Amino acid sequence: MTSSRAKALLPVIQAHAEGKPIEVQTQREWVETSDPSFHNDSNYRVAPPKPRVVYITEDRHVISGFGRVHSEPGFGRIKFIEVLE
Repeated sequence: MTSSRAKALLPVIQAHAEGKPIEVQTQREWVETSDPSFHNDSNYRVAPPKPRVVYITEDRHVISGFGRVHSEPGFGRIKFIEVLE
């Protein structure tokens, strides 16, 4: 492994040491790996956060995967997906 490759992988290796999910690139997609080997011919990254789906009900309650969060006046029923980068 070259020093420039090691420098590029350092944040990914640090994230792996901290228990964060790591992904390896296949020919078509990124897949999560529990045991990255950090081969020179593979690309690795820290897995991006998963999108979160949140609903706002007709009675103005915000509901997410964690249950009822809070009430806000003036909202109808909508659904949105939060994408984090």
